[in-house]
Amino acid sequence: MSYMIDFMKNRPLKKLPEYLCYRHPKSNIYMLSNNKGKLVGRMVAMPEYISDGMVYNPNKADYFSLYIKRIFIEKEFRGKGAGRAFLNIAARDSYDRNCKGNVHLIAQTLETGGPPPQPFYRKFGFDSQNKTQMKAVDEFINNGTPLPRWRWTTAMYFPGDNK
Repeated sequence: MSYMIDFMKNRPLKKLPEYLCYRHPKSNIYMLSNNKGKLVGRMVAMPEYISDGMVYNPNKADYFSLYIKRIFIEKEFRGKGAGRAFLNIAARDSYDRNCKGNVHLIAQTLETGGPPPQPFYRKFGFDSQNKTQMKAVDEFINNGTPLPRWRWTTAMYFPGDNK
């Protein structure tokens, strides 16, 4: 089954508005452009066999998942839905690449001082084994409670079909 998931509404998404995506058939690089052909961003993602499910998803022992290694959005397109588009592309492609909707990544706060990415992924349904961080992220999302000022590295997963 191949379709896109709208992570915000957890339902199939018919198309990605405004963006066109291209994945080179021999690589793991996804290029996103707007309808005028201007580069919006890049994502590197590849299927990976997870043999220790406890690192990402505690409900699975061994499974395939699409690993998002990197997402980069050009500055002028940040905050305009390109990150969401990439997550939807990853969810769809995880089915095409035998990962059954499973997607995982390492969310890391940048040393350049940008906002931590964990709330962004959490809003789309990603989870983590680090319950302390997830509690802080949930409080930030729900109540605006400031996040602690430490450098976070968080293994996060979207569980796919087998939640």
